[in-house]
Amino acid sequence: MTTEEQEILDYVNSCIRAEHGKRLQLDDLYTASGLDSFGLFVSLYDIEDKYGIFSKVPEGVDPFNCIDWNSLTVRNIVVDKAVPCL
Repeated sequence: MTTEEQEILDYVNSCIRAEHGKRLQLDDLYTASGLDSFGLFVSLYDIEDKYGIFSKVPEGVDPFNCIDWNSLTVRNIVVDKAVPCL
């Protein structure tokens, strides 16, 4: 893992902890954080604000309505810097 990826992972986990979720590793599903839907929204919104993880979402599409929650991993956010959309 690069230094930048470690920095992003640390930030992701700080956002998750701020919403009272559990720390995640790179290959964990994001939903394994244990956050409720509001906590997922807030943490991803904060990560988007800093790292632009919704940049690959088609224009005019609400990213929170197209996230594939069954396949969203921390790796998508940290390494790919993108969320998978349905």
